[in-house]
Amino acid sequence: MVELGSVVSAAEALAPLGEPAVLATVVRVEGWAQRNAGTRLLIDKAGEWVAGIGGPSLGGELLRTAWQRTEAGPCVVTYDTATDSETAWLFGLGYNGVVEVLLERVAPAGPDPLALARHCLRSNEPGVLATVVRTAPGTGVRVGERVSLDAHGRVEGAFDLAALTELVSFNAADALARGESCVNTYLLPTGEVDVFLEVIQPPRRLVIFGAGPDAVPLLALAKSVGWQVTVVDARAGYARQPAFAAADAVVVAPARAACESLVLDENTAAVVMNHNFSEDLIAIDGLLAGDAAYIGVLGPWARAEKMLAELDRHSDVLSPDRFARIHAPVGLDIGARNAEEIAVAVVAQITARFANRHGGDLCHRPGPAPRREPAPTEVLV
Repeated sequence: MVELGSVVSAAEALAPLGEPAVLATVVRVEGWAQRNAGTRLLIDKAGEWVAGIGGPSLGGELLRTAWQRTEAGPCVVTYDTATDSETAWLFGLGYNGVVEVLLERVAPAGPDPLALARHCLRSNEPGVLATVVRTAPGTGVRVGERVSLDAHGRVEGAFDLAALTELVSFNAADALARGESCVNTYLLPTGEVDVFLEVIQPPRRLVIFGAGPDAVPLLALAKSVGWQVTVVDARAGYARQPAFAAADAVVVAPARAACESLVLDENTAAVVMNHNFSEDLIAIDGLLAGDAAYIGVLGPWARAEKMLAELDRHSDVLSPDRFARIHAPVGLDIGARNAEEIAVAVVAQITARFANRHGGDLCHRPGPAPRREPAPTEVLV
């Protein structure tokens, strides 16, 4: 999400200057690679890195030829470890790793391939960008054509073939519901068309209840991975100190009032660290009334057990999984001893929970982790 935000911001900065650029988007990954489908890079007319993956000192055939390759329009280029070691390193390719990259120009007067991404970042809502990445001659569909679907089901754009637009829109809604990107192959009467259905998620939200010194490294680490962070504390002298200037929002209010005013949806994690038992109870009770997917509570086991027992006595919710979202004590068991290490344990646990992982050692997995790149599906139009 940090990379996507940097690309969107850089493109917005270039637009008033009338400066065009080339947007490189990973649309398919084969083998092992650190980069997932949807990873982006912005390249200026001189072939220099502007934003996204990589860095200004990187070379590689991708940067050198992106502008020339897009003279006739968008195109998809394949890179692997055998043909271009520099670009392979740029995308983090391992042994026999291959990526397919869509190259297209971004210009003030032309189509905006970042419009949906910009909307998702600003509205805090997900969406799906459906982009043609391969097409057979004679289909009448061109590489780079796209339609988009927002969180409310609104479709923007259309293909010349209405049936294709309708089917892609239907598949995009399914991808959005599953939260998983994919590449579909559509079998038209005139040939095959591959469409990359990219689910664009908004930044994760983290709400920190408690503006003590140990909240500062948690804020810093969460911001470094691209999350939107809100700090809540009823004590203005704590919440408004310069240490929390990096927060996206600082709410000076009691925990209950804050819970009633904040967006606490399935994309939200909350960490309760007021260092005050009664205030923590109020915060947790308010969070349980919302839909926050993760509720972490700082403190030792004895305190956590006492808190859960107190909540159980006063809870109106009788379902057996009513406390399933609560993680107390908070964080993965990494032997954290100070505020900075605790922040690492907490951010790691939140990341694991949203990915439906347990946070164990990768070297102890019985087999490779599930592939994250889109899986192809054939659809008859």
